[in-house]
Amino acid sequence: MPRIIESDLEGQLRQVDDGSPDYAGMRRRIVLEADKRRSGWTEVKPAAKPYLRRKWTVPAASAVLAGAVATGVILWQPAPGPDKPEQAYGAPAGQSLEASAAVDGVKLTLSHAIVGHSEEEPDAPSDRLALQMNLSGLNESEAEYAGFGSGRLIDLDSGETRDMDGASFDLRQGMHDLQAGKMLDNEWAAESSTRRLRFEMDDLYLIRRHDVPLQGTLQTGATYPVPGVEGVSVRMLDSKWDEEQGLLTLTYKLQGADTDADSAYPRSLSIETRTLLRLNSGSNTVESTSGTWAGSEFTVNYELPGLSEQERQALTLTYSYAETVRKIAGSWKMDFTLDVSKARERSVKLTPVNAAEIRRQTGWTVGEASVSAYGIRLPIERSPQDRAMQVGSLLFYDKRTVLAGDSEFEEVEQEEASAAGNAGTAESLFFRPLSVDMQNLTTGPLSVKLEQAFVLRQAPDDFWTTLAAPGSEERQASAELPDGSRLTYRYARQGRDLKIVTETRDPLKLVQGTVLSVDGEVRQPDAKSSYSPYRAQGAYRVDVYRSVPQDAELKLGLGLYGQLDPSRDMEIVLRK
Repeated sequence: MPRIIESDLEGQLRQVDDGSPDYAGMRRRIVLEADKRRSGWTEVKPAAKPYLRRKWTVPAASAVLAGAVATGVILWQPAPGPDKPEQAYGAPAGQSLEASAAVDGVKLTLSHAIVGHSEEEPDAPSDRLALQMNLSGLNESEAEYAGFGSGRLIDLDSGETRDMDGASFDLRQGMHDLQAGKMLDNEWAAESSTRRLRFEMDDLYLIRRHDVPLQGTLQTGATYPVPGVEGVSVRMLDSKWDEEQGLLTLTYKLQGADTDADSAYPRSLSIETRTLLRLNSGSNTVESTSGTWAGSEFTVNYELPGLSEQERQALTLTYSYAETVRKIAGSWKMDFTLDVSKARERSVKLTPVNAAEIRRQTGWTVGEASVSAYGIRLPIERSPQDRAMQVGSLLFYDKRTVLAGDSEFEEVEQEEASAAGNAGTAESLFFRPLSVDMQNLTTGPLSVKLEQAFVLRQAPDDFWTTLAAPGSEERQASAELPDGSRLTYRYARQGRDLKIVTETRDPLKLVQGTVLSVDGEVRQPDAKSSYSPYRAQGAYRVDVYRSVPQDAELKLGLGLYGQLDPSRDMEIVLRK
């Protein structure tokens, strides 16, 4: 049975709860799996994040840096950040349609149909059909988001109908140029010359969000009335802090509120309509990253790495909920003829213009790129010595940008090699736009810019920090690397063992963690007990050393680490 690949899932599965406390790395792996399983995904109260038209990005699992060292994979590590509206590049792709319908002066136009397949799946047995649309005629200054209740695509010849979630739009940047997209696959994109289809969207919801600060700091057992919302309050049942994960878990109960209020809204607005609690730390607002709920009781997690006890004591709360500004009842129905010969977007092959220069600079052999409206695939071949992780080796680029004419599209996904690090296995850079952002990339200037390179480094031989005699109470020491990056060590005894926590907020990636000199003998940490929890900024590492003598002279050194090296930045020119 054909599946629908929802564009709202493309946009909304950027944060997914797995139903248990987790850290960000686990969450991103779940997001990636969800993205692969778009059809049939059951949403579980996702953590709210305002929807904006996406840049060229797709949720990707965050690989553990140490694992990359072991396998030798090129790692384009995800760099989560706020979404920004981006102007589409180049000429439209596919077949121009201009089919439209209006209800109460609000016009929905089906603008383009694009048939093709993702460069991620060059051997896919069937193509996909992307439908692009735009919305006009809205004049609700208070509304922040708009979403249709439901939709469907009907084959007028066979009568087959495929239901889909409604399209959604972000109104916060203005009510002009509102665009959305939907994607289907299998027989909807069959090779038949023409198909008569009807596209429908029902009931348009316009909503806005309200953020209400609650009085007082975060306290277990406290009840917080919600100002301006009669009879509604939040009772804080429990608060737990995990220092190593930098994770705060709150359990609270909503009193007097309809906890199922968001179910009255369409799935297209499921993220934008959630009722939730935000944390305030100084001028920063922090949203939950995962959680569970049962009735009116919620258990949610907040990532707060590096937060001091004093800062935790000063945390305050904000109650955030959605309100309907207007509902436009009706059905927008558009008949059109899909001409596959016009809608099909085939790939073009491009040999990088500066392939020889890239080879001299990096040792990489950059292969022939496959380019279409559905994405870009750029194969890269490295020699065994380039794959071997050694001092000076490239770990990853923190910023990856597609330069298409005058437009830039940041944040892309790197396709992991099937057998990373093994000689002869293929590696590729892969860029996939969302359906709403698909454009014709087969003409015009096109390049890939790789910036903010992290390179494998080793601390100097004399880089040692003396540790005062450790006890059961935690102590601190600090160190500074030659590039000025500062490290903070926290250490304490756990029975006969010594636990070391290394932390930095500088652009540094800890690959191997620390090494410990015990009376001149250099020891490695216990691999099974050492780990590196995810941090959005800087690095955090926990190392455990077994059976450390009480009266030994202790000095702490640093193993391999990743350092920012702008000199390794480069641009791969696909077409001038």
